Amino acid sequence: MRKLLAAGAALLTMLFAGCSSAAPAAQTVTSTARTTISTTRLLTVISTATETPDTETVSVPTTERVTVTYDPVAASKSKAAASSKASAEAAQKNGVEGYRAQIKAAGIGPEVESMTGGLIDISDPLTACKRLRAGTEPFDDLGITIDWNTYWSLAKKDERTALKLLVKNVCPELQSKLDAAEKDVTQQQQNAGKLVYTVSGEGTAMITFTDAQGQISQQSDASLPWSKALEGVGSDDFISVSAQHSTGGGKISCAIEYEGEQVTSNESSGDYAIVQCSK
Repeated sequence: MRKLLAAGAALLTMLFAGCSSAAPAAQTVTSTARTTISTTRLLTVISTATETPDTETVSVPTTERVTVTYDPVAASKSKAAASSKASAEAAQKNGVEGYRAQIKAAGIGPEVESMTGGLIDISDPLTACKRLRAGTEPFDDLGITIDWNTYWSLAKKDERTALKLLVKNVCPELQSKLDAAEKDVTQQQQNAGKLVYTVSGEGTAMITFTDAQGQISQQSDASLPWSKALEGVGSDDFISVSAQHSTGGGKISCAIEYEGEQVTSNESSGDYAIVQCSK
């Protein structure tokens, strides 16, 4: 069997000897335009015959025609893209390192590195910036949109510092959004004042009102007369208070004062009467 394979190999070698017995020389092309060249390269075909327990391998040279296209414009773009990507990755790495160093220098620990109840985990700066860029909170499946003003108004001092350092170092393209939120919230705080709700009458009532953050609060079986003072309410904020007698009837009234001036009032009477004041 070995003799037969060897003879076959010798025959195949002679058949292909006329094509090429050595690899062609490499071609060097210098061009400023799109160029196509054709060349011949040497291949080796491996044929394996097996006869237990012997194995014989035969190498047979052959050739293949290859066409190569060189496009200097595409090559230049590819090189520029690779360079840009490398620069961006280096800048991002430096930004993350700078962010972590500045967080440490500011004395901000892991316990405050989670923004406003965990909406953005700034201990993971790359993921945090990804979520900020997407404009959604981590709970992406709920489709909750990030409200920069709400973020800034709810964030504590250290959280604000951390968010500023995050944007500055890791995702600077979001700086304009952060600046706008800071400006709006500061303006709202400057325009904020003291609000006083009052509900008058006899007996008790179920009272519902909006708080300083615009959230709905409720107090059951509140003794009348009742009042509630709130600080930091914006002059343009929506404010409302409503009340319903819990027991009996009679007259029930409400009023809202802002910075010492009454802005609205209302009254109602009858069994389980309801009254509402809003602005």
